[in-house]
Amino acid sequence: MLKEADQSFTPPCTRTPTLFHPTLYHYAPPIPNETRTDTANKPNIPKQPTSRPLAPKTKPHPYLPSPPLPLAQRSLTVGPHYYYIYIPSHRPISLTAANRPEIARRRITRILSTYTVANGRTLEQKIADAGPGHLRVDPHILTTVRNDLLRLDFIRSQTHADTPWFHLTDTPLADVERRLNDELLPIHRAINDGDLTQRMGQALEIAILKALTSQTTLGFLGDFSDLPQHDDSTLYSKVEPPNVISGRSIAPRNLDFVLGDLSAPVGVEVKNVRPWIYPQSTSVRDLLSKCCELDAVPLLIARRIAYVTFKLLHPCGVLFHQTYNQRFPSADQALAERAANKHLLGFHDIRVGNEPDSRLTKFVETLPTLIEPARAKFDEFKDLLCDYGSSTIDYPSFAARVRRRLAGEPEDYDHPPDEDESLEYEI
Repeated sequence: MLKEADQSFTPPCTRTPTLFHPTLYHYAPPIPNETRTDTANKPNIPKQPTSRPLAPKTKPHPYLPSPPLPLAQRSLTVGPHYYYIYIPSHRPISLTAANRPEIARRRITRILSTYTVANGRTLEQKIADAGPGHLRVDPHILTTVRNDLLRLDFIRSQTHADTPWFHLTDTPLADVERRLNDELLPIHRAINDGDLTQRMGQALEIAILKALTSQTTLGFLGDFSDLPQHDDSTLYSKVEPPNVISGRSIAPRNLDFVLGDLSAPVGVEVKNVRPWIYPQSTSVRDLLSKCCELDAVPLLIARRIAYVTFKLLHPCGVLFHQTYNQRFPSADQALAERAANKHLLGFHDIRVGNEPDSRLTKFVETLPTLIEPARAKFDEFKDLLCDYGSSTIDYPSFAARVRRRLAGEPEDYDHPPDEDESLEYEI
């Protein structure tokens, strides 16, 4: 697209290229008046002394704009006009193991420069959950890069409300304190209030209960006895599923729901929390421990589940469902809107209410077809799942043994851990 612009307009090439926008801009400089002659109202443009190719011969750097384009098109009007050619980049950035840390570093820096100060959950939301897909970086890599930046004194942290908050080293502390005290900390404290967090947990559990109630194929245990009697500004009364099934007990612990045939049940845990669920998360170990003792196929439903968690545990018979949203009670809609504001905490995925969405309903409808294959895998890997859930073996050993069993290799063989076996993530 060729666009004429006023001479006072700043060419795109003089601006700092943004990492967030998938389109890079190229600038074609003006042709001076003395190089033009007006013949039959058509300019005579001399041949350029040197030609500049559209693409360099060497592989370009993935974060820098392409070199200037050759002078290709000009106006039929004689005069020193500026023209700007907008061309989409033909070199999308790919998320390889080599460039993910660099993308994380650049995005962390830009976010802290734009928003002054942010906590770890805001950084995750803006980098791992938002932005172009090829620029999203998972939280365990963000944690490593963020810790490196702290060690190099490129960024610094302050602890408020038992939460670390990060800012660039050269950001004035007065600006940091002003933004924290006037805008961020009041919202942060409100959404971490004990009563609200319990009601948030119930919001997702109730949505799952309604989805289960809408189908007739799968039986389930677990209920809320007073749903019609009041709104979600106060806690509902939960009827927990039994913690003793066929003589196997997890008392005094409970699962959130128990599904299917009690001779081969499915144990459900629901986590309506912001942190991504990783294999070494306490919630994963607890679920595996409970389900192994009850001989139940584990099912974890959470906002975000890291790919490595699915990659490791799904072949072992563990079922997952990501909601991609964090539920808030309808009574706290005003607070939810403040928390979702991109200029504040930036939790844009917050949804209000306890009605199931189409994804959750579809998952519950297809769940009966997933249970039998998961049961066969669970029986095969139950010994490893039980050892990991009970902390008899640690995460690297568990991940290595699962991989070797899947590959048909001797499980006691040792080798240097893969990247996914040495994750660094603050839960």
